[in-house]
Amino acid sequence: MSYAWTAIPDSRIPKADNPLFQHLLDTYVSESNKVASTWKHFTDVDLLYKPHPRSSAVGDILRHQLLSERRFFGEFLGTPEPAPDKVLPEPFTIESANSRLIELVLPRLDFFAVRPQSWWLETVPFFDVERQRIWIFWRRILHTVAFDVVKMDLTMASAAQGVQALVVIVAATQGYFTSMNQALIGAMAGAGLARGRETVQRKQIIGILRGWAIGPLSGLALAFALEWLARLLMR
Repeated sequence: MSYAWTAIPDSRIPKADNPLFQHLLDTYVSESNKVASTWKHFTDVDLLYKPHPRSSAVGDILRHQLLSERRFFGEFLGTPEPAPDKVLPEPFTIESANSRLIELVLPRLDFFAVRPQSWWLETVPFFDVERQRIWIFWRRILHTVAFDVVKMDLTMASAAQGVQALVVIVAATQGYFTSMNQALIGAMAGAGLARGRETVQRKQIIGILRGWAIGPLSGLALAFALEWLARLLMR
């Protein structure tokens, strides 16, 4: 995805030690650039703006993004993060918030680039359940991934969300397990293809599908190998 202003150029994206996981870094940078580019459209006057009296102000949403991403990556994936009281810049402006966003992203990229496959596939606590780290990573990235999958408008987004709900409801009534995220990505891709192939971001779709394939298949192979080795040693 191209933006009028790019916070993190391609030259700053580190090379993953394991090329299979390069798409994680590329996608995280793309999502961060999208957030930063969106923030650039606001001015400091907008920080106090609320579209509705019960809504959060623009400034509160920016603060939440910085704090929640710091907590999510630090708590669940162990990335190097500053103390909570050191996250928000002072004074808090659009420019300082944008700069802080990128300052926090860069060391995470370097951290993720050197993680081995075994680290990504390890199961760790996630709230009150356990998930593989690669699943946790994508769970966060999928918060903002929609417009990097397809070039969407309101009609397409509504159709995609309606299809997502329908797929999940039908699957549940038939006793099948399905992922809401996977249903949504498929629905968005389908809506994009209906508008024309040029609306679909093929590179991002392939990267997401590759990630979905790597997790289960690698987990299966690694668990089989470890169980087989354990049984062999116990003979």
